[in-house]
Amino acid sequence: MKPAISQIPKHIRKQIGSALWLFALLAHFTPAEWTGDTSAWVASGNVISDAELAERLEVSSSAIATWRRRLHKTGLLGWLVSPGNGRAFFITAVNQVLGAGLAGPKSPAVAVWQVVNERSIALTGKVVEDLSPEEGLQLATVLARGSEIVGEAQEARS
Repeated sequence: MKPAISQIPKHIRKQIGSALWLFALLAHFTPAEWTGDTSAWVASGNVISDAELAERLEVSSSAIATWRRRLHKTGLLGWLVSPGNGRAFFITAVNQVLGAGLAGPKSPAVAVWQVVNERSIALTGKVVEDLSPEEGLQLATVLARGSEIVGEAQEARS
């Protein structure tokens, strides 16, 4: 049985916000057999620069640095620094951070990506891969605000 979005601690969702994009990208490069019960090296421990991540996510390096610090503060991400080259990232035992058993039998990265896709579908009727740049920005805004849907929030304020 898939856990409800409401079961994930709200403070984690609010703390992560748009840093979810960086987390999803890094989680994509963890070993396929990773379940989230232990830490996992990203890209087999190879060094990755903020500039590389920024290019891949089409954001600034300063946005990557902010997101990286945010994920570290929440306990989801750690790294070893290679001066002048970048960082070897590892994703922590996310099941412990998010609460044991929330991800069920799936990898936590898969569960997080499912949430992003569900929000995307709810907001635009499309999965993430099919979003236009404007729709992607709108989804990022929604994720940055936690669980609030922009259109619903604006209607409620009217």
